[in-house]
Amino acid sequence: MTCISSRNTANNSIAVIKQYFNIIGEIVLRYEVLIYSAKVSGACGIAYVLRFIKGMVQSVIKIVFDKQTATKIVT
Repeated sequence: MTCISSRNTANNSIAVIKQYFNIIGEIVLRYEVLIYSAKVSGACGIAYVLRFIKGMVQSVIKIVFDKQTATKIVT
């Protein structure tokens, strides 16, 4: 996901930027004041999920499985 913002930019320039970024994923066009919020929300979500997965792996290890097996089960 890529968030882009533009101010006083020609529509054809925005179209070119969208074309390039659509190659690698989805884009969202937002006001500049919202870009920081989008960035923080995306980054925090990933960190939360990774911490959750780590906790689950540790729980499965405590049950009886080795680390490799526990990681395979959780992921």
